[in-house]
Amino acid sequence: MNILEGGNVFKDGDGRALTQRINQTDVKSTLAWLEEMLPGLDLQNNTLGSTGIKDTSGDLDIAVDATQLTKEQLVAQLTRWAVSQKQKPEAWIKQTGAGVHFKTPINGRPDLGYVQTDFMFLNNVPWSKFVLGAMPADSKYKGRERNVLMNSIAKSLGYKLNQIAGIADRETNKIISDDPDAVAKM
Repeated sequence: MNILEGGNVFKDGDGRALTQRINQTDVKSTLAWLEEMLPGLDLQNNTLGSTGIKDTSGDLDIAVDATQLTKEQLVAQLTRWAVSQKQKPEAWIKQTGAGVHFKTPINGRPDLGYVQTDFMFLNNVPWSKFVLGAMPADSKYKGRERNVLMNSIAKSLGYKLNQIAGIADRETNKIISDDPDAVAKM
């Protein structure tokens, strides 16, 4: 059994990546193509990390509300698409702990190559978008550095940063707030 964690999960028999970086100019149209294939999912407004912010992205990171759609339901939709294209689903879809990965044709066109789309199933999408969002494109800092700073400040106040739920009391683990504006004031 292979354990797949982040990075490029689609490789050929020699270990070469089957997906590539995507240009910022192709992100919106590729997500629009995916939205047509996956009706009801708002992908363009739920990007995470540097998706669509930097000149290129190594993958498309997408937040999926786990209270609205399960991994199994998404895998079933992606599988139906692969079968309709006369493709083996296992060549297009991989699952990891909290995610589903899809080998996505850029702009829906295989001739342009493929990008890996990472669907991340989260229970609190607004909070996760705040915590897992990228810094502005012109920032010399990364989101992880912002989070280290936020956690350091929280620690000095008796709190801790929970990346999927909010700011928690350090002793009880009880979530104090998951509102980014309230957290900034704290």
